[in-house]
Amino acid sequence: MSSKREREPDLIQFRLEYFLDDDLPVEKFFMATDARNAIGMFAHSCQKFLSEPNISDQALDCFAKAFAHPGKSFLDPPEMIPVPEGIPEYVKSQEELEQEAAAVQSPMEDVVEESSPPSDPFMQAEDGEEGSPPAEENIFAAPAKDAKPDPAIEHARKKAERDEQIRQAKAENDRRKTEYENLWGTISRLVGELNEKLSVIAFEEHDRWSDKWNPLAYPLVEEEEQVGETPSA
Repeated sequence: MSSKREREPDLIQFRLEYFLDDDLPVEKFFMATDARNAIGMFAHSCQKFLSEPNISDQALDCFAKAFAHPGKSFLDPPEMIPVPEGIPEYVKSQEELEQEAAAVQSPMEDVVEESSPPSDPFMQAEDGEEGSPPAEENIFAAPAKDAKPDPAIEHARKKAERDEQIRQAKAENDRRKTEYENLWGTISRLVGELNEKLSVIAFEEHDRWSDKWNPLAYPLVEEEEQVGETPSA
């Protein structure tokens, strides 16, 4: 069974007559699906009149959304990176503590042996024979076993790596939060700035069936539902 394609909403023509500050009245027309979309398009067109005309595309879209929907959030909070749990300090095992205690109770004494002077290969023994050559090194001897890594050193290495991961995650979260708060503050300030500059003379919606312009109230009724919260300073 084939599903029917949803019909796109019809576009309606809106007319807005206004002036900014003490300038001359201006008339603009917009094709939008409803009055709020038309107001958002109007706010988008007022970018050049703002104190920050070179804001990013994201900021401009948020500005238009915030101006047209004053009762709703215009920016979703950023998603934070999960911060890994820290590794606790190293605690010696019972075996290590027993080994340290045994070493303290019976310390090993270093035995210093007197070294004999090196033999002269040209010196003859008392019986007339030449001195015996030095013993040859055994090349077939088994290699020394690798020493077991110190658990305290290995733990310190892993802890240092985890601490760096935690630092990077927190730094990135702080950056995202700061960027979010700065953008929120900028948009809120620009919306207030445009509201102070703007004076609307007429806001109308065209009825194509009767070919008449129907007046609309401005500002629009504020939407009651609020999504999100203003970020705390």
